[in-house]
Amino acid sequence: MTRIGSKVFPAFKTLHHALKQELSIIEHKSSIVHFQKTFEKQITLLNYNRINALKESNQSKVQDIDEKITQLQKTKQDIDNANVEEVKPELKDESLLHELTHDINHDDKYKLNHLSNISNFLSSQRVYNELLERYNPGLTMNQEDKVKRTANHVGLQVPE
Repeated sequence: MTRIGSKVFPAFKTLHHALKQELSIIEHKSSIVHFQKTFEKQITLLNYNRINALKESNQSKVQDIDEKITQLQKTKQDIDNANVEEVKPELKDESLLHELTHDINHDDKYKLNHLSNISNFLSSQRVYNELLERYNPGLTMNQEDKVKRTANHVGLQVPE
């Protein structure tokens, strides 16, 4: 432990581990969001191609696209059912962690203070975002889900 004034900071190894853990959680959550957006783009593109195939009256192409859409939706459902939130995330790209910690002398209290601040900020920001999502569930919803939820709230259903 290092002391600046009356404040005590953990050792470099502890700070390094805390930073690695926070960065891995951030990386894991952002990869899930990236997967979901990529999936939505693929489904949208396939639906667009299906509409064009219907205009051309090309039934074999429509069937191929329908099979791809079904396969994509089944894959997404399998991934959703696997409960990805329980998986312990591992940091895949350690370049940022290396950038933050590569030139730190383990006895330099000001750099340890800086690492401690970064670690605390990342942790606090993650908790803040989790609380925002928990207490404001409509905040991260897309427009279609908001409309469905609002309609359901007043006793109506949105047509498919």
